[in-house]
Amino acid sequence: MPAEADGLEAGAHFRAVRDFVLHSTEDGDGERLLRFALSEGSQRMLLEQGLGEDEIGLDRLREACAVLRDPVPWWIGYRLWLCLK
Repeated sequence: MPAEADGLEAGAHFRAVRDFVLHSTEDGDGERLLRFALSEGSQRMLLEQGLGEDEIGLDRLREACAVLRDPVPWWIGYRLWLCLK
């Protein structure tokens, strides 16, 4: 169990904490990958602070995504903490 989950259980707020890892598969192409990267908070923060796309590598990502036209499977993982009071 990750240290964060151990801390939840040790903090006396919850009597038990269980950590689960879930996954799904979805199809994604280059356009979806680019939209995902642009929605990610740290990328947006850097752009808002005035850094250019070339400085953070978005120009190269755009080029790579342009050739990824056919969808491919993406394996996406999720972490779930089940906490019992």
